[in-house]
Amino acid sequence: MDRLDRLFRVIASLYPENLTQEQIDHLFDIGRRIKTSQVGVEEFYGELTLEIHKDLLKKQEDEISELKRQIRQLKIKLDKSHDDNQMLLKVITVRLDDADTKMLMDKFAGEIHHLNLLLKDYEIIEEDISDLSKYKEETESLKREIQSLKAQLLLKK
Repeated sequence: MDRLDRLFRVIASLYPENLTQEQIDHLFDIGRRIKTSQVGVEEFYGELTLEIHKDLLKKQEDEISELKRQIRQLKIKLDKSHDDNQMLLKVITVRLDDADTKMLMDKFAGEIHHLNLLLKDYEIIEEDISDLSKYKEETESLKREIQSLKAQLLLKK
C-alpha cells in the first residue's frame, strides 16, 4: 500500500460515521486518478469536502424530519389534551351548576358585603386624613403668621 492509499485510509477513518463505503470507494478512485495525473489534488480535496458536507446535510435533514415528526405527534397529543381539558371543564361546570354553585355564591356574597363595609371605613379614614392634612397646613400657616406678627411687634418697639 503506497502513501496515497494510507492517506485515504486515514482520511476515511477520520469520518467513519460521515462517509459511506460507496463514498470511500469513490475517494480511492479519485486517489488512483491523482496518481495517474488524471485529476488534481485540489479536485480531490474539493470532492472530499463535498462528500462530507453532503453526508452531514443528509443527516441534518433526517434529524429535521424526525423533529418535525415529533412536533406533529406532540401537537396531536396537545390537541387531545386540550379536548380532554375542555370536556373536564364542562363536567366541572355542570357539577358547579348544582347546589355547590348556590353555596359558593352565598359565600362570595358575604365576602363582597364584608369588603364593601371595609371600603366604606377606608373612605372615611381617607377623608379624615385629608382633613388632618388641611388642619396641619392651616396650623403651619398660622404659626408663620404669628411669627411674622411677633417680628413686626418687636420691630415697632
